[in-house]
Amino acid sequence: AQPLSSSYTAFTREIGKLSELVEDSDTLRVVKAQFLQRCAPLRQRSETTERSEPIDLEGVFASLRTIAGAVTAADLAWLEHYCDRGSKKAPSDEERDEPDLDRQEQLVLAAQRRAVREFKVLLQHRYGSIPRAWRRLLDREGNGAITGEDLELAMEEMRWENGDATELWDQIVGVDTDAMTLKDLFPEGAELVKTFKARCVETFGSLAAAFEALEAERRPLVAKEEFRIFCRVIKFDGNHKSLFDYLDERGAGHILLHSIDERTTNEVFGLKAKAQSTFEYRDLETLPTKAPRITLAERAAEQCAENQRDPDDGRSHRKELLDLLRARFDSPVRAWGAIFDLRGKGSVTKDEFFVGCSVAGYTGSKTRLWEELGIKANKGVRLRDIAPDEVQECTNFRAASGKQLGRIIAAIEASKGKRAKTEGARIPEEEFKSMLTKIGYKGGHKSLMAHLDPAGTGVVNSKSLRSFYDEKKDDKALNSLLQTHRMRKQDAWQKKLKGMRVESTRDLAATQGDLLARGREQRAQRTEPERVRREVFAVLSKRFGSIAKAWKLALNPSDSAELTPDVFIDGLKRGGVLEATAPQDKVDKYLRLYEYLMSGDSAATGLRLSHLDPRVDEMLEEFKQRCCERYGSIWQAFDEFDPEAVGKIDKQKFVRLCHEIKATDGVHRLLHYLDPESEGEVTLEDIDKDAADDARDACEERREQIRQYKALDEKQNRLHMLAAPRDMSSSSSIAAGRDRKMEAARKALADFKAKLTKRHGNLPRAWRALFPDEAREADYETFSTVCSKLGFKPLMVWRGLGLEVEEDEDEEDPEEGVGLGTLTLEVFEPNAARDFEELKRRVEERWGSFLIAFADLDPEGALEVSARQFAAFCGECQFRRNERRLFDYLSLDGETVQLKALDKRSVRRHKRRQRRRKGLPPDSEEEEEEEGAEADAEDDGEEKPRVLSPQEEDCLRRFGDFCLRRFGSRARAWRAIDPNAIGVLRKQEFLKAVAATGYAGGQTNLWSALVGDGNRLSLQEFDPEGFETLVAFRHAMVAKFSDLKRPFEEQGQPTKRFSYEAFSKLCRRASVTLPSQKLFAMLAARDAVGWSEIRFLEGWDWRAGKERPKRQQPTRDTSLSASLPPRVAGQGSLGMDMRPRVVVPPRSVSLPALPSPIRATWNDRHQVADHAGNKDEQMLHQVCYVRTQAAERCRRRVAQQLREIPTAQWIAENIPVSDDEDDEYDDDDDV
Repeated sequence: AQPLSSSYTAFTREIGKLSELVEDSDTLRVVKAQFLQRCAPLRQRSETTERSEPIDLEGVFASLRTIAGAVTAADLAWLEHYCDRGSKKAPSDEERDEPDLDRQEQLVLAAQRRAVREFKVLLQHRYGSIPRAWRRLLDREGNGAITGEDLELAMEEMRWENGDATELWDQIVGVDTDAMTLKDLFPEGAELVKTFKARCVETFGSLAAAFEALEAERRPLVAKEEFRIFCRVIKFDGNHKSLFDYLDERGAGHILLHSIDERTTNEVFGLKAKAQSTFEYRDLETLPTKAPRITLAERAAEQCAENQRDPDDGRSHRKELLDLLRARFDSPVRAWGAIFDLRGKGSVTKDEFFVGCSVAGYTGSKTRLWEELGIKANKGVRLRDIAPDEVQECTNFRAASGKQLGRIIAAIEASKGKRAKTEGARIPEEEFKSMLTKIGYKGGHKSLMAHLDPAGTGVVNSKSLRSFYDEKKDDKALNSLLQTHRMRKQDAWQKKLKGMRVESTRDLAATQGDLLARGREQRAQRTEPERVRREVFAVLSKRFGSIAKAWKLALNPSDSAELTPDVFIDGLKRGGVLEATAPQDKVDKYLRLYEYLMSGDSAATGLRLSHLDPRVDEMLEEFKQRCCERYGSIWQAFDEFDPEAVGKIDKQKFVRLCHEIKATDGVHRLLHYLDPESEGEVTLEDIDKDAADDARDACEERREQIRQYKALDEKQNRLHMLAAPRDMSSSSSIAAGRDRKMEAARKALADFKAKLTKRHGNLPRAWRALFPDEAREADYETFSTVCSKLGFKPLMVWRGLGLEVEEDEDEEDPEEGVGLGTLTLEVFEPNAARDFEELKRRVEERWGSFLIAFADLDPEGALEVSARQFAAFCGECQFRRNERRLFDYLSLDGETVQLKALDKRSVRRHKRRQRRRKGLPPDSEEEEEEEGAEADAEDDGEEKPRVLSPQEEDCLRRFGDFCLRRFGSRARAWRAIDPNAIGVLRKQEFLKAVAATGYAGGQTNLWSALVGDGNRLSLQEFDPEGFETLVAFRHAMVAKFSDLKRPFEEQGQPTKRFSYEAFSKLCRRASVTLPSQKLFAMLAARDAVGWSEIRFLEGWDWRAGKERPKRQQPTRDTSLSASLPPRVAGQGSLGMDMRPRVVVPPRSVSLPALPSPIRATWNDRHQVADHAGNKDEQMLHQVCYVRTQAAERCRRRVAQQLREIPTAQWIAENIPVSDDEDDEYDDDDDV
């Protein structure tokens, strides 16, 4: 700490501030070489500061840096805070002067400071921000500094009367300063720039990277909205509006990045881009500001000054007029005939010329224009005087054409027909261009065509062109052309006027009636298909609920891809839209609807569902896409919700799947399409047949793997691990001895594994070294030899592994005995198997399957990978466990891993793909291997009776005795386990229900004994005999009464209940061959049987030969509560019924509340007793002065907000001042 303090003191005294070390860096950090160079003076002794020892700069750098090779601005800030933490803050100049002032002078000084604050607030309120007010009010000329006179003028303009300009100047810049800059008035601007740079470095690592990431259309020129978005990206917590106004020197709504950091801008964008953006910034117009208020006298003086301004002698008025005529009429010739020479005289007077200029929109001096033309006042103006170049161009064309033009015009009119000879032929641009080519004219065709087309229609009339050709004098040729166009225009107008003659009332009414009838007929024909479509959709939606359901049930019951017109008509008849014997006109109407629906799809050959309801196909595609996004593929989503590969899921699962993939929009429409019969099930093949097949294959693989695991457990004698826990009622001394043996065995196993890990690196590699020849299991004799060589007791290690040991119970020596069973690598190192399972999950998340992963891992088809490739593969799929241990677990030789060790089936498919890609025929051995694998899969798919272990049989026997003793039968016990009549229970539901019945045995072992590896349990598995009894009873009742509910109905309601005698008569009446007493005992509640006890049978699947309970929605069954016996209390550890469960309070993992909670204040009226006369007063005192927790919380929140955001900043960000409010303030000032 002492060298850091010494270096900080020496640097601040001899060099300057610490922040200067990183000011030139765009990353706000300094490397070691730069640090040593800038701090080089500290290596020498200093006589001025009385420093006798040099500073160890390398040690200081090593102590300061928190990142490799550099010291950041945060490190320097920490050093400054660390060294100044005990020193008293130096008082400011204002605080230093105040103690010497008396009370009156202090009040005056406080008033002057308050005036400065109010002046700044007024500037911010009037102009939006202080930088904007500086440029628009104080420094309008852009000098960068102002004088006291400028400040005084600004105060007069703002009508500031709360202080003197001199006092305001002294408070802002001081007495001895002659100029004020923006930094003096707004020092927060520089701090905002520093904060902005720091946020850029924190977000992107450096200022250069931040500039490169900034999204702007014309970088390094940034618009205001682009700057605001970037401030949000870097989480800039300052006032971005004030910062933008501070950097926008011209008020153009844009800023230059080199105004933030010029060196970084040059590095990132280059000097050329910087110069170009600077020129663009200078060309930008300043954003409009509110015009200052001027008086009428000032305005008149300004106008007089404009009138007295000297004219621009270099101005060409004729050129301006020609540019205007070309812009408005495309040609001065066309403009001459349109607005100047209206009578076709060839020349116009001065007044007519001035009128034409005004009509054209010419705003210049017409007198100057006349003088520039050089025409006398009494002379006329011709087209040649205004546009000599255009006239000369037409003359050149006339001279170049010669006599050819007449022949060409005649040929054109002859080709256009007889009407062209009288009215003239229309010559388009391409034909006119080819005509000029034939003539040999060298000029441009577009400008010439504009001259010869007075109407501006884009074509040249042959009649006008002939008049131009027939005129003998060149000066009158254009006039003749314009005169011909004028006459044609008048003739057309006369014809139009003749056609606009109003007919008689009778004829007009008849014409209007015909037009109205024709329009109504056309509108009816045009709107009929849409109207019929709405009617058809309304009928189908009302009857079926949706168009998708109507498509499945009525329009397309055969599920074909497209509908022909005949099939569509038949579907409308089935849907109730069209009668069976409908007339032909109605059939034709719906055939037109058929064509209307297909009118927008030219590729379709028939009607599809997308023509009726396009949203269904879109939602189905969206459903598939979201399944792929959520689960990796569609079949994985199916496998998640249909693990048994039934091919169907119920409605609730489908809705939950839609919620899981975030596709809830239109889920009912999808259900109508996928389940039109409302069976409550969705067939997965209707969504995607290939995905359903893949899910079925995955389920078969999973079942095959489970069977292999079970076979492996049976082979290695590990079935005892699935057995129920042994009875712990033996003596405590024997149990203690066993615990001591197990503790010693576990310790020996830990030492054995530690030694192997230290010698070989991990346990799978040690296994390969101890048991060669690729062995995956070892008997006790082989294991004993290996342990003895390593100096361990084999029986202790064998017992520690959890394997069986045969030993004499009377023998106290733990080393006397023989190990039973075999040891596998999975038991020896269970973490390796967990690593493999984790790898499978990661591969499914990354690639979806091992087949796709093998395509990336083994593109050449080597079917094996090295350790380096396997490590890269694990990194790609983000495997976070021990990949080296997994490699040694899967490898047989320690060098490579065969891909078949990961997934045999995917390897076979990968090998087939590789041979197909290389163009090789399939391998015969491979085909035999595939056939053998498929045969094995078929053999494994046959349902075989499950063999129960002795522990499972004992567990089932004890549970059966418990059910008979407590409930009387297993069927009644099932109704207690399933009180909500769900029908089919999951594992967790069964475990909770069994615990509630009072059974104290192992619920997990009981579940395994009942269903094995299954995940569902129903009465069929719980009590097969009782299930068959209920099935026979239901069949007999339905065969007799056609409905199970009918015998229990009274006056239309199922309220009838049967006692034992009445129930026996009912069974005899229905010819039930089963014992009625057994049935009554299974079903009765409160000594009677009613519909509430029978109705759970209706939720089962009653298809012939496939009777099975189905899972239902939970419905509370209270009929059994009175008939069940009370829960037994238990008789301790030696009892026969149950043992009381040990209740342990839950462990708390929460941390103590460090901040003290808000408490109520002291009640200073606690001694006042409550009575009828002071109830209101006591209540008000409690609310206002005692229970103040809510008020205290509100006060703390407000104080926190005030500390985080200053009031002026909050006002500037949340209460912007508009121009209308500025006008209101100005009006108030005028008053």
